[in-house]
Amino acid sequence: MRRTRRWGAVALAGLVVACLAVAVAGPARAAQDVLDWRVDGSVEAGGMYSFGERSSSTFEKYRDMDNGFLGEIDLYGEKTKDSPYFFELRAKNPARDDQLYDGAFGRFGLFRLDLSWDRTPHVLSNSAATIYQQNGDALLLPPQPLRGTIATTFTTAPTTATGRANISATISGLLRPVGLGFNTDVGKAGLKLTPLEGLRFELEYKNIRREGTRPIGAQMAGSTSGPVQELAIPIENYTNEFTVGAEYARQNWGLQFKYIGSLFTNEFQGYTWDTPTAAANTATTNARDRLSAAPDNSAHTFNLTGTAALPLRTRVNGTFAYTMLRQDQDFEFSSGNPFLVRTNTDDAGRRSPDAQANLVLGNILVTSRPINSVTVTARYRYFEYQNDTPSATFTNDVYVGVGRRPDRRNRETSATRSRTPASISRGGRSAC
Repeated sequence: MRRTRRWGAVALAGLVVACLAVAVAGPARAAQDVLDWRVDGSVEAGGMYSFGERSSSTFEKYRDMDNGFLGEIDLYGEKTKDSPYFFELRAKNPARDDQLYDGAFGRFGLFRLDLSWDRTPHVLSNSAATIYQQNGDALLLPPQPLRGTIATTFTTAPTTATGRANISATISGLLRPVGLGFNTDVGKAGLKLTPLEGLRFELEYKNIRREGTRPIGAQMAGSTSGPVQELAIPIENYTNEFTVGAEYARQNWGLQFKYIGSLFTNEFQGYTWDTPTAAANTATTNARDRLSAAPDNSAHTFNLTGTAALPLRTRVNGTFAYTMLRQDQDFEFSSGNPFLVRTNTDDAGRRSPDAQANLVLGNILVTSRPINSVTVTARYRYFEYQNDTPSATFTNDVYVGVGRRPDRRNRETSATRSRTPASISRGGRSAC
C-alpha cells in the first residue's frame, strides 16, 4: 500500500510538471509551434480531511476515504496541420486506492486506440475477527493437543451457563482481526478502425481482477441443522473479456456483428476448514471439511443486428444472439474422512460436470406508417434456454450425519418463451 502511494505521488508530481510546462507561454509555446501540436491541459489538486466517527465500512465502501491528497490531471493534444492526429491523457487520484488512468491516441475519422486502468476498493467490514489461521486455501485451528481441548469445549454442555462461558472464553482467546474487503482492478485496451465510410471495426480486451478477503457461511458436510461457521476466505480471480465487432451502414440498411468472449479463472478451487466441534474423524463427524469455490467457466456470445427501410414508410429491425456457457472443473468433495466411501466421481465415473448451456434470443420489430395518422407496430421475441448438462447422480459421496441418502442428482432445466405483441395507434390512441 505504501509503495503504491509513493509511486503514485511520483507519477502525480511528474504529470503536474508536464501540465504546468504546456501552460506556460514562451519556450513551451515555441515547442508546440515547431512540433505542429496544440496541447491543452488542466490540473485539479486538493486534499480531504474528515473527523469524527469514520470506522464504518459503509462510509468507505467504494472509495479511499483516508485523509490526504486528491488530484486529477488532464492533457489533450491535436496535430494542427496536415495530419489530424490527437491524444488524450488522464490521471485521477494516483496516490490513492481509488485511482484511475486512461489515455487515447488516434486519427480523426480513421482510428482510435484507448488504454485505461482503474481500481475500485470494496470495504466489507473494518471490525471483523476470526478464530482461524489462513494457510493458502486452508483455514486452520491450532494443532493437538489444543485442538482436542477446543473440540471438548464446544461440545460439552453448551446449553449451560458454564458451558457458554467456556465457549466464549475459547473464542476470545482464538480471535484475531481480519480485514474483509477486496479491490477490483479493471484494465482495458480497445481499437476502433474506420477504413471506409460506413464501415467500422472494433477490437477490445478487458481484464477484471478481484483480490482480497470476503465472508462466507459454511456448514459441516451432511449436517442439516448443525452450526454454520462464518469463514473469511481469500479470493483472487480474473475475468478476461474479448470483443470483436464489425458494422456496415448504408442509407437504407445496416448490419452489425459482434462477438464477446468471457473467460473466468479462479486461483482457488476450494477451501479447507477445521471443524471446531471435532478434533478427529469419526463415522458421524468430520474433523476437516471442504468448501468449493466459484469454478472456472467461459461464455461466448455471437450477436447479429440489422435494420432496413422498406416501402410504405416501413422499417424493420432484427437481432439474433446465441450464447454458449461452459464449465468443466473437477468435482469438489468433503476432504479427508476415511470413514466415508469416496470415489471423487459421480456414479457414472465422471470427474467433472461437463456443464453446457446455450441461450438463443431473437427479436424482430416492424414499424410502419402507411398514412400520416396511423402507425402500426409489430414485435416478435423468442428466448430459449438449452441445458445440455449431463445428469449426475452421487450415491457414495454425499454424507448425511449417521447415514447416506440413496442418491443426490442435479436438476435439468430448459425453457422456451416467445411473445408477439402488436399495436395500432391513431390520433394519440392505441389498440393492442
